[in-house]
Amino acid sequence: MDFCSRLLRSTYEYVPFQSSDQFSTRETSAFARSVTGEARITREDSNVARVDINNDGKAEAILQIFTAAPNYRACDYPVYVELNESGTDIQPGNLNNLMQTPIQCPVSFAPFRYRGETYFEVRDWSPHIQVRVLSQVLMIKDEGLHEMCEFTY
Repeated sequence: MDFCSRLLRSTYEYVPFQSSDQFSTRETSAFARSVTGEARITREDSNVARVDINNDGKAEAILQIFTAAPNYRACDYPVYVELNESGTDIQPGNLNNLMQTPIQCPVSFAPFRYRGETYFEVRDWSPHIQVRVLSQVLMIKDEGLHEMCEFTY
């Protein structure tokens, strides 16, 4: 059985982000602007997780910021930013670029852990059944973003 078939028959856990009051709205806006060009933060809170996001054996501090989608008024989406070791600023490097996939609302994008590795789940809105369906699974590894699965319904 291939990876995608096993994944569909399994359960997995989303990366648990913890609320953090470490950053002001101004700082998180600056982080989002520097990574995505979009600076409108839609939630006052920022969330942080320590997870091996790029599957290199070392956990990184990842900041999750919710920002407004330019095309949809009622849609916000998460932006993921790697922080430096002290967790006080953006860590420069390619990882931040890899975590910024061209997601358009109302699509959701969330990291999860499965069998000891980290992946990103992409869910598309299905107007037929009024629910978000799994459409793609991505993985960051070896300095690249790799598509693991693509689903069509």
